[in-house]
Amino acid sequence: ILGNYIAIIYMLERAVYAQEANSVYFTAPFSGVVAHQISHEHLTPIKIDQFLNAYKYFIIDSISGSSTSETFKNNIFRASLLNQEKLCCGLSIFVNFLEFLKTKVDIPFWKGPVPANGVISIEECT
Repeated sequence: ILGNYIAIIYMLERAVYAQEANSVYFTAPFSGVVAHQISHEHLTPIKIDQFLNAYKYFIIDSISGSSTSETFKNNIFRASLLNQEKLCCGLSIFVNFLEFLKTKVDIPFWKGPVPANGVISIEECT
């Protein structure tokens, strides 16, 4: 049963990662990140400038002024920080789950008695 739980959590995390990858890819221009396949022939500084000029009014990080409230600016900052965290190192549920599981497996219930031969427990069928 424990193996099934681990497999289910792993599959759920893969699905979440796929969704997050799409989210990061589609929201990157709004954070000022140029998400473009790097090709030295096609990607020139002029094209990057054209791309950024097309999106400059949509870049959320550049919103400032007296018309926006502090809570709105704070939310923009936190969302941008979360997006950068996803881009840099990712947020793994599975690793946290395995760390939690590791702490719970130290309970004597999971270990059982020490085998008689010191290697493996062999139960006799009667």
